[in-house]
Amino acid sequence: MKFRWFLLMVVAVSMTGLVGCKKSETCENFVAKSASCAKKKLEGAKLKKVKALVLAFCEAQKADDDMKPFVKMRLACIHQSSCEDFKACTKKAREASRVVRYKRNIKKQKKKIEKLVAEKNWYKAQSQCTYSYSAKKLSEMDDKDGKALATSFYSWCLTNIPVWLGNLRDSGTSKSYFTACGSKKFYKQAGATEKQMAAIKSVCGELKVVSSLARLEKKVDEYKEKGRMHYSCNMKEAAKYEALTSDAGKKMFAKFKKLCFQTLGLAVLKKNYDKLKKQKRRNRRYRSLRNRKLYCGYYAKRLLKAYKKWDDLVTEDDDKEMVKFYTDNCRM
Repeated sequence: MKFRWFLLMVVAVSMTGLVGCKKSETCENFVAKSASCAKKKLEGAKLKKVKALVLAFCEAQKADDDMKPFVKMRLACIHQSSCEDFKACTKKAREASRVVRYKRNIKKQKKKIEKLVAEKNWYKAQSQCTYSYSAKKLSEMDDKDGKALATSFYSWCLTNIPVWLGNLRDSGTSKSYFTACGSKKFYKQAGATEKQMAAIKSVCGELKVVSSLARLEKKVDEYKEKGRMHYSCNMKEAAKYEALTSDAGKKMFAKFKKLCFQTLGLAVLKKNYDKLKKQKRRNRRYRSLRNRKLYCGYYAKRLLKAYKKWDDLVTEDDDKEMVKFYTDNCRM
């Protein structure tokens, strides 16, 4: 009987020792376990620095009410005997926390976008929508609430992107290549409807045009001085502007016609006008040359087509007389 009690006491003491040896689930012990199981062994100052960063992150996560359950899961991994089991355990805890993190990130991102909109930073606002990693990941997960949040975020973005792009268009400083106009993957991920895509494509068409118009406006005086037409001042380019049906598009079309065919075009024709009139007078002296058409330069044909199509471009009497001379006497 005494021997049996003795055995029970030995077992109890040994169990107490085992419990006493069990590591406490602290950030310090988690950092130590992580360092011992790391593939790349660090030493000295580098190891100290990495440990300090991981420890600070762990303590911050413990203080976060949303992340506490997942930190507890991760800290419990220190009891795993092998490094393989430890890594598998921490991976499981990390994946479990992702849904919570992604949800919080989307809410933060929406607030950030709203702040950018308030600051009239339309370019960054639309790019925050099209490059939302958290929304993308949540939409791919099985979490019902997460999917609903991602859908709501995408819907909000798709409603506002045309507005922000319109503001970019009106500013005249957009770079359409880097805007939401080229984000096909985003629209597929967000589940954009035909109506939403039509609204976005309409503004994107105007964005491409307004970028070209801004470049033209900067170069008009330079080309006017040279007596040359800008490369974008042609009927093919004019057709792109004419196809814009919105009020903003119509204003851009009017501005394009004025810059190309009034400010620049009439100046180009005037440069050779006196010279051509003299040549015409000389030709009248010779019977064989009286009815011969003049070569009036590369740009005349392009400009006369524009003046024929839009007769409101030439308003001054002197300009009308000059255009009539070119029309009657130049080879087309």
